[in-house]
Amino acid sequence: MKREHSVSKRGPRTVPTEADPALEFHGVTFRYPGSGRSALADFELTVRPGEPMALVGDDGARKTSVVKLLLRLYDPQEGSVRFGGVDVRELDLHEL
Repeated sequence: MKREHSVSKRGPRTVPTEADPALEFHGVTFRYPGSGRSALADFELTVRPGEPMALVGDDGARKTSVVKLLLRLYDPQEGSVRFGGVDVRELDLHEL
């Protein structure tokens, strides 16, 4: 059974400014509204600063879904997207 990350109710946090803020997707499951099918299921990804990275794949491989979650156009149903160890749902959207 997966545990969902609880998001702070204190208000938005500032974007982390640590020396090496990694971008992390932890156990992310996401379904577009109205779809019974998961676009991503238990997705894991870690990207460290300066690390070369590319999202490649055929049409429908879910590359755009990953970017939409990163930009908070959508939030995952399970798991979390973190920047510098902080769930992006806790960050100020303008700073993100």
